Amino acid sequence: MMSKALPFLIAFALAPIAQPVMAFTWDQRGKPSTVTFTGRFSGLCAGCDMSNRRMDNAHMSSGNFAGSNFSGSILRSAEMTAGNFAGTRFDRGDLSSAEMNGSNFRGASFVGTGLRSIEAAGANFSGSDFAGSDLSNAELIGANLTGAKFGGTRGTNPDFSGANMTGAMVMGAVFVNADFTGAIMTRANIEGADLSRADLTGVVLRDARISRTRLQGVDFTGANLSGADLSTAIGLSTRQLEDACGDESTALPAGVTIRACKARRPR
Repeated sequence: MMSKALPFLIAFALAPIAQPVMAFTWDQRGKPSTVTFTGRFSGLCAGCDMSNRRMDNAHMSSGNFAGSNFSGSILRSAEMTAGNFAGTRFDRGDLSSAEMNGSNFRGASFVGTGLRSIEAAGANFSGSDFAGSDLSNAELIGANLTGAKFGGTRGTNPDFSGANMTGAMVMGAVFVNADFTGAIMTRANIEGADLSRADLTGVVLRDARISRTRLQGVDFTGANLSGADLSTAIGLSTRQLEDACGDESTALPAGVTIRACKARRPR
């Protein structure tokens, strides 16, 4: 935790040539609302208070900011790759166009945060909270989103292809034209969401809850819906499920049918 003197020490590494360590301190006169960073920095700032600041284009790669508070901060186009942001709060901030590839955001909070056009391939967001955030054009390719919360999240054209969304809570989210190709959504709760025109090619939706979900124009080619509950899904037709499969426990709207998945051969 930060003291009243708010000492804040960061090691700067000006690429491509290593430079001497530099430091700066926020004193008793109070922290500035705008912090200007020159060059790249990394290092240890776990549990720091970085809330309500303008930090556009900040370079924060490979640093440890676990448990820090960036609530209300503007981090547009920030470089945050390969860092540790576990348990960090970004609530009501703006991270639009930030690069977050390969970073650890396990248990982080992005409630009401602008996340438009972020690049977060392979990042770990397990258990993170995205409630009310904007994920339009976000790229979360191959990300770990197990147990993540997306209640009330919205976003046009987000890319979740190859992501692990096991147990994710997607209730009431609006992901129009989303790409979920090859994603794992086993036991995901997608009740009341709008996935209109989404691509669910090859998605694993075993035991998923998809009731009252808008599915107009969704592509289910190669999807596995074994045990999934789509009994009250909106806009779903047998034609959409021609190349998908399910089992005897798959619940579908009246008149909609699906073929049985082929049993796996024992090895």
